[in-house]
Amino acid sequence: LNQKYRAPPVHYTAKAASFICNGLPLRVDSKNPALVIFDTGLSGMAVSDELFDGRNLQARKNREKTLWGDVRVEFETHQG
Repeated sequence: LNQKYRAPPVHYTAKAASFICNGLPLRVDSKNPALVIFDTGLSGMAVSDELFDGRNLQARKNREKTLWGDVRVEFETHQG
């Protein structure tokens, strides 16, 4: 957005190594990696349809009370 429209905010992206939601790991596809966009103006999170559907299925199967209660995203660094 910054380069195309000269919008003031600059967004940063990173490839997530893993997602853990309510203590359960979510499967991340290596062919279509999950990309995280950091936006300081967002007070929640937006996810793809595929990630939502997978998480919804997992939560229903485990009879969890919340879909996105505690979310942890892990990243790899250059040093591992």
